[in-house]
Amino acid sequence: MRFENDRVIKGDDLSDYCFEVVRLASLNKTPKEIEVKLSLTPYTIHKKFHTYLMTGYRLYFDRHQWDMNLTSKRIIQMNRVRGRLNKLIAGIENDE
Repeated sequence: MRFENDRVIKGDDLSDYCFEVVRLASLNKTPKEIEVKLSLTPYTIHKKFHTYLMTGYRLYFDRHQWDMNLTSKRIIQMNRVRGRLNKLIAGIENDE
């Protein structure tokens, strides 16, 4: 599937890849999907473009309500972890 704003990257200029990684991550694409779209070898995103990937995801989650993208099971699990951390922090503060 192609969109009218899709770009074809030509040459070895990494700045074009950086822009595309941020753009695709801001559309909530997985690293694997980005690598396939940009014809990169596996794990290139994590080795060379990780900062740009995280920047794109931050843009996505800044524009969307993050908990709407999580399953209810995952939200429950995160709340359990948060509760355990709060108990641990409270225990440390009480010991001091």
